[in-house]
Amino acid sequence: MITKDMTILEIAEKYPGSLEVFKIYDERFQTCICCNSLFDTLEQVCSKYGIDLEEILSKINT
Repeated sequence: MITKDMTILEIAEKYPGSLEVFKIYDERFQTCICCNSLFDTLEQVCSKYGIDLEEILSKINT
């Protein structure tokens, strides 16, 4: 299960399918979240880009 305290790197390594979810947000924000925030936690990324934490956790964990 993915949590808000995991880094983007941890998520991508353990759950490769999560990259598809990140791509949706990449398009929305015109940036590569994995490239620019690899060592940030999911919570930090959400704060940085204004992403709803519960929304992305729900999408990634399903």
